[in-house]
Amino acid sequence: MKFILYYEQYFEHNLSKGNLSEASIRNYRSKLEVFSSFLYEHEKVTDSTMDIYLNGIDFNKIEESVYFYLSKGNVRFEDTVRLYVSAISELLRHLYTTGIISRSPLIESMGISKDNTFSNNVNTLINKLIINNKLKY
Repeated sequence: MKFILYYEQYFEHNLSKGNLSEASIRNYRSKLEVFSSFLYEHEKVTDSTMDIYLNGIDFNKIEESVYFYLSKGNVRFEDTVRLYVSAISELLRHLYTTGIISRSPLIESMGISKDNTFSNNVNTLINKLIINNKLKY
């Protein structure tokens, strides 16, 4: 499966650079396995359409995947969801730097500034989940 290959290459790259520890990789892998299930099961993405899908992904799909994640497990805390979104965003940034994702409004929204749309969207989503008693702080 293409997406699994992508995140395994990401782990290998970051482990060799010292950016991720084995423990971090285990934690990220579990999150990215759920996102992979979201892509293949829920979104019906295939290996042949994966790159096209990733180039067009937007925050709405990240939000849908969070609800998918909540439905799959015993997720109760804000930090767990933040780590899930972080794992996805770091992988997507890596795919951008390697040229697999060429231009994406989602990647552009992850820019470093106080107007970081991606971070604002994540915070809004988390607050909504807390207000609706789906997550605890």
